[in-house]
Amino acid sequence: LKQTDKDGRIPYSVVVMLKGKTGFAISAAYPNPVKDRLNLVVTSAVKEKATVTVTDLSGKTVKQLDIMLSAGDNNVEVNVMSLPSGTYSLKIVNSKAEVKTTRFKKN
Repeated sequence: LKQTDKDGRIPYSVVVMLKGKTGFAISAAYPNPVKDRLNLVVTSAVKEKATVTVTDLSGKTVKQLDIMLSAGDNNVEVNVMSLPSGTYSLKIVNSKAEVKTTRFKKN
């Protein structure tokens, strides 16, 4: 955080990373653009089921898969070889209905 004091000084707070016991995140999605297989690193606080959905820009679902996440970092591979070239949205929904999204380009 940045704070401007009355005397004009601008101190910054310490940067801290917060990790809770719930939730998850897409830590990485690579390579982007992708040719055959998109690699995801999904970080989860707990073991849980999740659904990965890939949609085209019109919102049509073109791929969907159910995955099991364990606590910590999870490597998930999504085969996109059969998809035509274009830009896609990837959504992961966990068992608590929390949603994380990212976009990728297929060459």
